[in-house]
Order: sequence, then C-alpha cells, then structure tokens
Amino acid sequence: MYLSGSTAIIDDVVHSVSNVVLSGVALWSFKVARAPKDKEHPYGHGKFETLGALGISSMLLVTTGGIAWHAMDTLLGLLASNPGMDSHGHNGGHHHGVDMDHPILAVSMMIISISVKEGY
Repeated sequence: MYLSGSTAIIDDVVHSVSNVVLSGVALWSFKVARAPKDKEHPYGHGKFETLGALGISSMLLVTTGGIAWHAMDTLLGLLASNPGMDSHGHNGGHHHGVDMDHPILAVSMMIISISVKEGY
C-alpha cells in the first residue's frame, strides 16, 4: 500500500489501526469502570471510563493531526514540483507516486470508501 503512493490508502490504514487500538482502550476502560467498590476505591472505579474517553479523544486528535499533516505535505510537494500546473491541477503523469491522470477515479473511490465506512 505504501508503494502505491496513495495518500488515501496510507491514511486509511492509519485510521483503521487507530480504530482497533482505541476500541481496545474503550473496552478496557469500560471493564475496569464496572469493577465493584473496594478498600482503595470506596466510590467505585467509574472514573476509569472518563479517563479512557479522555485518552481516546486525545489519540483521535493526534491521529487526525498526523493524517492532515501527511496530506498537506503531499499536496504541497505536488504543487512545488509542478509550477506549470493549471488552475484545475491538470498537468498529467505521475508525481510523487500519485496518479494525476485519473482524478475522477480517485474521487469516486474516496466517496465509495466513505459511504461504506459510515454506512455500517
């Protein structure tokens, strides 16, 4: 996938891996929060669920920032290496491993991917 040069595929992998990790954190914090009161925790363990949510939201922000950084870096690299590109981004060929000849195909695949992921 990295060899394809597709930013969308690389970012999708990062997103999927973060989903798996964050689901594990959510499950762990839920189980720990449900533990009964004990001598060290007379009010119970409910705050572990809150701490898990804080950790998940923090990791989502970091992951989202990384994906956005990578996308912007790739876009700026494309624009810097193609000063003759017209206002619609057409110049043809492959640049930085990105296929610029088929933008409709790339956008179509992106729309299908988002629809499938958000649909279930």
